[in-house]
Amino acid sequence: MAKAKEPSLQDSLNFLAKALKIVTNESKKYYIKDASKVKKETLNEVVKSFVQVSILLAKFRLSWGDSRRSGPDAVEVSKNLDERIDIKLIRTGKLDFEQLKKLMTRLNRADDALLGLNRINFYASYYTRLCSQKKLKRNVELIELFVEGTLNPTIDSLNSEIIRARSQMERCNVYYQNQIKSKTFRIAFISLLVASVSVLISVLSQILPAILTAFDP
Repeated sequence: MAKAKEPSLQDSLNFLAKALKIVTNESKKYYIKDASKVKKETLNEVVKSFVQVSILLAKFRLSWGDSRRSGPDAVEVSKNLDERIDIKLIRTGKLDFEQLKKLMTRLNRADDALLGLNRINFYASYYTRLCSQKKLKRNVELIELFVEGTLNPTIDSLNSEIIRARSQMERCNVYYQNQIKSKTFRIAFISLLVASVSVLISVLSQILPAILTAFDP
């Protein structure tokens, strides 16, 4: 039996790309057009496309979450708290550079995904305004349901992951800063101690003969 393909970031973004392509193509029917220039029949046709967009965004969100836990782009290498990059660093003193690389990759791709999602949101908002002007109440309700039920939760999910990843990386940075400060302090203290001993030896070398002479009967 063939092994199921593991999810990847690219697979996730492919779903988003398809959704954005549909919205972009449909927008040509209404975008930057006065309400009087767009027929109700056209707007009624466009609203149907958001059903497919909603399905694709649901697949994107599911695939994105799965790729975080398994597959080539996974960063949650274990459910064990000690395996998280920041905890592992504090526990072992060693940074998992492979995990750090994947975190940074996910952050970059999340930024790309947000651009696409915000673009979809922009077109949906423009479409909603037109429908409101044309008194197409049902269409407005459907798009609001799409935005609140699918689009916004997807955007919120990505933003939450971005915040979490950046927090982990910041904690790693704080750890290293503290380590550097601690090492700098130790080096400065040792240097000061060596300098003090050198001065003491120099002083003793000058006054010790005089002291010995003074006590010589």
